[in-house]
Amino acid sequence: MSPSPSQQAPILVSACLLGAQCTYDGRLNNNGRIAALSRNQQTIPICPEEIAGLGTPRPASHLLVDGPEVLKGLGKVVLDSGEDVTAKFVEAAHRVLELCQSNGVQEAYLKSKSPSCGHGPLKINHEPSDGSGVTAALLMAHGIKVVSVDADPDQPDAHSHSPKAPPASSFEV
Repeated sequence: MSPSPSQQAPILVSACLLGAQCTYDGRLNNNGRIAALSRNQQTIPICPEEIAGLGTPRPASHLLVDGPEVLKGLGKVVLDSGEDVTAKFVEAAHRVLELCQSNGVQEAYLKSKSPSCGHGPLKINHEPSDGSGVTAALLMAHGIKVVSVDADPDQPDAHSHSPKAPPASSFEV
């Protein structure tokens, strides 16, 4: 269901940017500007890696090729252990796309450097590169504007650890 012309379309936001502890290591990546934006506009928080069932904390995931190539079946996403999680990343990306399409999302603010959400500088095959994570690539391929966002270094809790885990229901699609 798309928003009516008088309503502003909701935005998609990486849940970690809103303070949810869903990064692979459970750190906070909140961004004050994104939190302020979410107070003035309907926001849909997501974490593709949580949607994929990888949990928090989880082993780090690594793109072996750029996100668009993963989506074409030309490469993998693997954990530190070498376990192939490509299918989980691709399925989660498609679930996020469906969520965007059913809610009329036209813009996404996604966490930079992530193998799911990143767009721009990130690591591909453990080397610095420009590219896109799997979810970011799929959203862009379907006309959704992706804005890459870092954690806010001015936020007192940014990049910190905390024993409290996010509620699992925050990321279910």
